[in-house]
Parts: sequence; C-alpha cells; structure tokens
Amino acid sequence: MMTTSRRNFFLTVSAVCAGGATVSGCTTPLFRGQSPEQAEIVDQTITENNGVELVRDYALPTGTHYVKLESIGLVTGLERTGSDPPSSPGRERLLEEMKSHDVSKPESILASDATAMVHVRAFLPPGVRKGDQFDVEVRLPKRSDSESLEAGWLMASRLREAAVLGGAVRTGDVDALAVGKVYTLEMFDKNDAEDGIRVARILGGATANKARPLGLRILRSHRTIKTSSVVAAAINQRFHFYDGSSKKGVANPVSDTYIELALPSRYKNNIKRFMDVASRIAVDESAALRGRRMADLERRLHEPTTTSDAAMKLEAIGPDAVSVLMSGMNSADAEVRFYSAEALGYLDVAEAAPILGQVAAAERAFRWHALTALSTMDHVAAYDTLSSLLDQPSVETRYGAFRAMQTRNKRDPLIKGEVLGKSFAFHAISTSAEPLIHFSRVRRPEVVLFGREAEIQPPKFLFAGKKILLKAQPDGQVKVTRFAPGNGKDQSVMVSPVLSDIIRAIVQVGGGYREVFEGLKNAKEMGYLNARLAVDARPRLGRRFDRIEPSDDQPTDSDSPVRTATPVPDLYVSRLDTDDRQRPVDEPSYAEEQPEPTTWSRMKGWFGGK
Repeated sequence: MMTTSRRNFFLTVSAVCAGGATVSGCTTPLFRGQSPEQAEIVDQTITENNGVELVRDYALPTGTHYVKLESIGLVTGLERTGSDPPSSPGRERLLEEMKSHDVSKPESILASDATAMVHVRAFLPPGVRKGDQFDVEVRLPKRSDSESLEAGWLMASRLREAAVLGGAVRTGDVDALAVGKVYTLEMFDKNDAEDGIRVARILGGATANKARPLGLRILRSHRTIKTSSVVAAAINQRFHFYDGSSKKGVANPVSDTYIELALPSRYKNNIKRFMDVASRIAVDESAALRGRRMADLERRLHEPTTTSDAAMKLEAIGPDAVSVLMSGMNSADAEVRFYSAEALGYLDVAEAAPILGQVAAAERAFRWHALTALSTMDHVAAYDTLSSLLDQPSVETRYGAFRAMQTRNKRDPLIKGEVLGKSFAFHAISTSAEPLIHFSRVRRPEVVLFGREAEIQPPKFLFAGKKILLKAQPDGQVKVTRFAPGNGKDQSVMVSPVLSDIIRAIVQVGGGYREVFEGLKNAKEMGYLNARLAVDARPRLGRRFDRIEPSDDQPTDSDSPVRTATPVPDLYVSRLDTDDRQRPVDEPSYAEEQPEPTTWSRMKGWFGGK
C-alpha cells in the first residue's frame, strides 16, 4: 500500500504535470541515475525519434488481448438428437451447476434425447464494458453420442477464465453469462456438415459481467511516480473528454507501475489503433524539437516503406499535424494517400472522406481500415461517402459500409431496421446496384436486403426449413404455409413476391432466422431468386497490398506481396474465427495475475423459458 508521504508526493507531481508536457520538473531527462547501459539504450531510442522520447519508450500496453472464457453447458429443445453424456468430470460439473440453479431431477434431464451436454467457449474482448454482448461457441464433446445441435437452446451458462495454477486448473469469478438460440455451422456451409452439426454459435449470446480496463504498464527499469505522472500528462495533452462542464484526460496514473486508460469514443471499434497511436505520443517535446520532427515525419510519410508509422506519429501529434497529413493525400502513391487519409479520418478532417471512400471501393487490403475510419468521423462528408458506397458492386464494400453507418448512428433512417419475430434484425436498404441479401453469422442474427423492391419468381414449391412451404398462386402471389405436426392447425398467409414481404411472411407463420436463410438459399439454387446471396462478407486475414501500380490485366483487388501495416479493426473481426492458440501480437510478455477461485453464485429460474 502507498504510504502517506509517497501518496502526497504522487499527487503533487500529478497536479504539476497535468498543466502540460513541458512544465519544468516534469521534463527530460527522466532517466537520471540510471546505469550506463540503460542510458545508452535511451540515447539510441531518442536518436531514432529525432531527439524525442515517446510513450512506448517508457511503457507497454496491457489489457489489449482477448481473454478465453469457458464452461460446461446444457443445450435443450433438440429434436431427438441429444443423448445422456457418459461419466466424466464435465458431467459432474454440469450436474453441480444444475443443482446450483435448483433444477429438479437433473439426472433425468441429462438422460433425455432432447438435451445435450456441450463445451461453451467465448472470448472477452479488450476494452469490453459491463453489459456488452459478444459471440459464443457451443461444441459437443468428442465422446458425445449426441448427433446434432440444430434447433437447440443453450441454458444460462456461467463463463469463467481458466488458468493452470500449481498444476491444477482453477477458475475465477463469473466474467460473462451465455444463453440463447444456437445456430449450427452447417446452416451456412453444408461442406462442413460432419462437424458443422456438432458445433454451433450463439450470435451475441454472451453478456459481460464486468469491464476490462485498458492501460499501460511502466517498464520495470523506469518505474517511478514521476515517470507514471509525466507519461499520463503527455497522453492527456492529446486525448481528453468533457465530463459535464469539466475537461478530463483519458490517462490516470494509478501507481508508479500502471496507468489506466479510458478509451476515446472515436477509437471504440479500433482499440489496437488507439494503443498504437497513444504509444507514439511524445513524452516531452519543445516547439523547436516538434518542428524538426514534423519535417522529418513529412519526409517519411511520403516514403511507402515508412508511411504507416509516420502517419500514426502525426496522428499522435494531433491537429497540429493536419497540414502535413494533407500533403500526403496529394501523393501519387496509393499507399501514402491511404495512410494519410486514415490518420486524418481519426482527426475528423472532412477532406479525408472522399479518399477513404475511393480506397474502400478499390483496394480490399485497406477496405476495412478505410471504412472503420469513416465510421469514426462526425463530419457529414463521411456520411455522404458511406451512403454512396451502398451502391458499389462489391458485396464486401456494401455490407462494410452498412456496418460502418450503423456504428455511426443506428437510428439513421437510411439503414434503420426492425426486429422480426424476436428472432433477427431485418434491414431493407435502397440501392442502385443489383439486389443483394446478406446474412450475418457474427454479433447478431441479421438480414440486410439491399434493394427494397427485389422480388423472387413465384415458386412452384419451395421449402423454408422443414415445415414451411412457399407456393405460387394463379394471381401471382405466393402462399406461405407452415404445417403443424399431428392434429395441429396449419398456418398460411398470402403475400406478394417482393422479398421483404416473403421474409416477413415466413416469420409470421412461425419461422425464424434459419428458416428465412434456408428458404432464400433454396430459392437461389432453384433459380427463383436473381438477387445475390452472401454470408458474412467480412475480411479474410492476411490480405496484402501491391506497391506496384497495377496494369489493366492486374486489378488492385488482386492479392499482392505487402501486408497491411495495421491489423483489421475490431468492427469487422470475430475472435471465434481465429486460432485461439495463436498468441496475439499485442499481448504483454508478462503473465497477468490470475484471480483466486470462488464459489459459484446461485441463479434461480434456470429453466424459466427462452
């Protein structure tokens, strides 16, 4: 615990340094009294940055990696494809969990062919806030006799981080709660039918129980109150927000080892970029030094091999660097233009919007970065650019623009949707391009129809799932019927062949997300649907950019040898789509402290309905 005298000193330093990064007593050198070896390293770093120390010379990001959460859960509502799980530690754990929910006769429930024991997995995102939702994976164990998870529902499952401590697996507090409708992978990809019916997802099915702070860990050799305070003051000179009537910085020097960071709203969908930019902020820089450094950065900005780093350093400087970045947008080199425009987008400079729009339409390696930058901008120029991209022929570009617009303002009349049957979100968007129907398999069940007046040819017969039939009528309408089992009453509705009416009719008779997808997929395969059908038109990892200007027979959208300098923004990625065994590049080299295991809290009404 911090002593009274040390706390008073810390508060005094913080107050003095908050006034500016160049206040006397808070400036360089911060390394007085260090060893000759440390001083030599510092001198080399300062030389590489034009005589200026950066935040990354003192501290490393923490809290930027995904945290893997796991549990054993129970899927119910299966159509006789479940099984009684064999004896195992997982089964015992599930029984204990069911008893903690006051479930009556849990052994009988497990023995039913309408239930299946599953492994539940999710990844707690960096910067997550309490109440945020994210995707969940549900998987049958290898030894399970259950055949399929189709039509299932995951009962409330408490997700925890697991860690090996002292040779034993220990779990901490409940980090998230998972529950909801499961969608098997084979629903979207029949080629994955063998494993696809045994693996499913709940889109947006996990709710975070706590927030994960972002921060900076002061390097071991520089851990002093003064260093922590000066670094925080430098960051607060660049990033701040208004809390009511007062101005507050995003950096809070909690101790001599740790600075907590509040995420600026402009970077909420690109956390890695914020940390990269913050790490490039100058800790102490006079006006003369900044002038020399900006001249050097302008030179580096116009060189393709150094342009990405230079652009982010200029973005870290802030509004003072706008004129330099504007010169980059006038470059003949496409890479220089993009990185300059991207940085200007995060500075909300209107002139960046048209360039970012051109990049999103023409170069897929930079598409997601350009769209994310547009999504952060408040200027109307960004809105106009994104609106125009809804008419592009590229499926990726159109859906990416939709997602970016939704991030800017989900109430925007142009893209505002509705929830059908408490099952999925539905958006119908006007476009001058050919009709397109997009289905999502991340974040939430969602159907986006580009082309409000798109129609299907009334089918002779067409199944949407196992129980819903679409059939043409003599007057050109379509009859949508859901057959009830046994002596139940069938439900029917007559609608026009307009796609939006067909989708609503399927839901009206009792269908859901799966039935709508299967119905339109069958319509496409049978030739009744002329619109394009796409699933998850999101980026593939590892895209590259060609620094050589393409010829007519080598379009820019082709794969090429140079990787994009920054990772795909959070707005367009799903951690479940990547290999969780691969260590994130931004994960700290030190091990994070693991929480002590706790007893599971009780939750009433586990079987209280869907």
